[in-house]
Amino acid sequence: MAVLPGSDFGRPPAELTARLAHVDFDGTRALAAAETMPREAEIDASFLEAYCRNVLVAVDRVFEWIETLSSKTRRHEPAKTDAAG
Repeated sequence: MAVLPGSDFGRPPAELTARLAHVDFDGTRALAAAETMPREAEIDASFLEAYCRNVLVAVDRVFEWIETLSSKTRRHEPAKTDAAG
């Protein structure tokens, strides 16, 4: 897993953003398989599962981690009050 600052991708330097990169697949094998496909064919989920499984697992885990952070944040937000009351 590589983490790069958002400023490397055009985000404002003062903004706290990052880009996560997870490359854990055999690119030579994946490209060879893709080259056997018709040019108009789309790379689908079964292709990704067969050739990039570790990346899919990593993305799922990052997503789950972000959801746990999000749920923790929601628990600590102050209760909303009625503006009229």
